[in-house]
Amino acid sequence: MKYLITVWTLFYSIVLLATDYHIDTVRMTSTVLNETRIILIFTPDGLQNNDSVSILYFLDGEFAKTRYDAIMKEQSVIPPVGIGIINVNRNRDMLPVKEPDKFLNFIETELIPKFEANYQITRRILFGHSFAGGFAIYSLINKPGLFDQYIASSPTPIMEMTDSCFTGNWITGWIKRPGSISVMVQRI
Repeated sequence: MKYLITVWTLFYSIVLLATDYHIDTVRMTSTVLNETRIILIFTPDGLQNNDSVSILYFLDGEFAKTRYDAIMKEQSVIPPVGIGIINVNRNRDMLPVKEPDKFLNFIETELIPKFEANYQITRRILFGHSFAGGFAIYSLINKPGLFDQYIASSPTPIMEMTDSCFTGNWITGWIKRPGSISVMVQRI
């Protein structure tokens, strides 16, 4: 019995540690933000540089691994490359009353070109939760063509920005769960 428990524990540990991707950490100096950012890159195993992939940008990158793991469990096709942007000053970067334009400019002019140069991108997705969910909606309103899909999980209320939202070739989905609401918007 003791041998069986040892073998089971070893097997279970290996299964828990097994992933179908690897994570790289990159330090990126931004001239737009005038600071260094830590970026996490989640690359599916077997992906070649010239493969066609979706790329998913995670705001609040410090939580990106948990979210990427959930996506990997649900994928039946080629999983996306994940880019996690670690926060330096979340309030400054995410809230419309602070400096979100600088952060959005950093994403557009520095982050995206750096990490998409090696792939053929089929779909670009932005994911944010809470303040970052509000920022995802802010990004949709202010740079509607920058991403193909915007996912805002429990977004911070941004009532003054919603009047001009969701026009043109976009489809909107609302997902209600106990205690939260998520918005998914994608170009059609």
